[in-house]
Amino acid sequence: MANQDSGYALKNENDTYYCGLNMFDKQLRKVKIYHSLRYAKEAIENIKERNPEHRDDVWRIIKVEIREI
Repeated sequence: MANQDSGYALKNENDTYYCGLNMFDKQLRKVKIYHSLRYAKEAIENIKERNPEHRDDVWRIIKVEIREI
């Protein structure tokens, strides 16, 4: 059986994911994965501080599975 892991991704109410380094995209495969829920929550605050256009966005934390295939 292949190895499995999980992580957390950030998605706003416009269905846009955070990809890191001030980049945002609609594709889940491009997202930055956080292995700690705490880091995902901190990332939301960082996004709001560094990106005025996303300051008022409602961000959701999505749990994703990572599988080795």
